[in-house]
Amino acid sequence: MAPNANAKHVLIVEDEEAYAKSTHDRMVNEGYKVTVCRDGEAGLQSALADHPDIILLDLNLPKITGMNVINRLRHDPWGENVPVIIITNLNPSDELMTGVLVNQPSYYLLKDQTTLNDMAEKVKGILQQTPVEESSFS
Repeated sequence: MAPNANAKHVLIVEDEEAYAKSTHDRMVNEGYKVTVCRDGEAGLQSALADHPDIILLDLNLPKITGMNVINRLRHDPWGENVPVIIITNLNPSDELMTGVLVNQPSYYLLKDQTTLNDMAEKVKGILQQTPVEESSFS
């Protein structure tokens, strides 16, 4: 399914080529407009310039880590409310994840335990409940 003019915009920030491509293809098949960035710097720039409806963010990224990307987003008037799904191989109980959770991601998914179907359902569910323009997180 190709995205229409009113399609929600998904930003994927992922450096693993195969994972980025399969995630991209699945989101396009779901009807979303999709942008893929392969490093944290490009992902942050794209997010702040294009204001996607949701961000799928890896933590282990070149140039700027995913942890720094979400931290910077949460200090931006637009970015403080954008839904972010962390996609990682790190277990949520890992010490590094403690810092990430402070920045209030909408959800986190463990790559090795999440199918593309699971991810598509999670994206759909979050987009249905929290349109960025109307979000009022406190």
